[in-house]
Amino acid sequence: LCRSRAGQPIAGATVTVALWMPAHGHGAPAPSVVDHGGGEYHAHAVNFTMPGSWEVTVRATKDGNTQSTMLRVTVP
Repeated sequence: LCRSRAGQPIAGATVTVALWMPAHGHGAPAPSVVDHGGGEYHAHAVNFTMPGSWEVTVRATKDGNTQSTMLRVTVP
């Protein structure tokens, strides 16, 4: 669920997901993101191309405003 800083769902945003492997200096193909309405978005076909530590950045843009968050994921 994509929420504003005030905690409200962000419906109708453009949401992207970027995958980056800092130790190797490369990314992986960006997964497609599907808007399910009401601020709910699903990333499909997330493909970490190798094991290790990854940064997953999720960015939501609506009405010229952008918010993002970065998650660290370890792929065994």
